[in-house]
Amino acid sequence: MTVLLLFGLVLVLIQIILVRRITFRPIPWFTRMAASARLKSPYAYGGFLFIVNMVIFLVISALVVLTVMMNVAFSLFLFAGAGAFISFMIWIQMSISRESTKKEKRIIGGVGSAFYWVLTVYLLLQIFLLPPSAPEQDPFMQFVGLLMGVVISLTAAVSCWVTVYLAKGKPVNPVTR
Repeated sequence: MTVLLLFGLVLVLIQIILVRRITFRPIPWFTRMAASARLKSPYAYGGFLFIVNMVIFLVISALVVLTVMMNVAFSLFLFAGAGAFISFMIWIQMSISRESTKKEKRIIGGVGSAFYWVLTVYLLLQIFLLPPSAPEQDPFMQFVGLLMGVVISLTAAVSCWVTVYLAKGKPVNPVTR
């Protein structure tokens, strides 16, 4: 588990370096969406990011469960990589598509990553509420699976907040597009 935690920390550090050094161009749809009257507040924009994170998680989870039921090998790695890539691209686009102060970006990232924080707390509660060992059960494997879920969701929460806070891009005027 220490190796998994170290790997997650290294990925977050690499992500911080890459997000700060690369300048991204916003996609016009994200710019128009960020300029809408309903998403003017950083809390509303962060709430939209929360919903987007939840939808990405549910779709990727459903695809993994579906392919595992069909005995497709290595589908977990494929969908986990695709989900991480899609998440990072959406986080970057949502961060750079509106001109926000650092305080607003902290709020957007905090509210948007709350889904992963809640998931982390839920998984931790499941670890603490594991039933006592019985001959036909294997609570150790349940513990390992839940602990991996905690590490992954914690890494996703930190990555979401850091990406939204640190991403920089070239602003595009939504009116001229």
